[in-house]
Amino acid sequence: MQIFAHRGLLTEFPENSFSALTEATKRGFGLETDLRLTKDNDFAIIHDESFLRLTGVSQMVSELTLVELEQLTYLSSEEKIVSFRRLIEWLKANPSKPKHAIHLKSDSQTESGLKLIVRYWQEFDLYQDFFVFDLTKAAAARLKTLDPKIKVAYIVSDFK
Repeated sequence: MQIFAHRGLLTEFPENSFSALTEATKRGFGLETDLRLTKDNDFAIIHDESFLRLTGVSQMVSELTLVELEQLTYLSSEEKIVSFRRLIEWLKANPSKPKHAIHLKSDSQTESGLKLIVRYWQEFDLYQDFFVFDLTKAAAARLKTLDPKIKVAYIVSDFK
């Protein structure tokens, strides 16, 4: 059995923050985290469509570039919004045994979002340690067409 830290260690750090995610892996947990596309077509790790709840900034993730959003600070914390690349680079430098679950949010399940997933999997060789879940059936099929080696998990209530 594997235990996943949903958005990292939420009881100690802001959700999906670098500290929440890295500390979870240091303690032996797999990660469940959310990806959203930025204005410049990269991935930020954030659950919500906007930054309002976490940072007090009312802009949407898709309205800011990765450089811009990495400057945003979580409310009541010095933590910054983190990019998927930063997390992957840290995980590759600090390998852990658990698998990691990547939730590509529905508004990012576009052709460019799916192709970006493929680029990350190929660049960082994420095939053994990561899987993507909660895709629409169409997005899952397209992702498997783009790269059949990427592991995809379905949520039972969503699969018809």
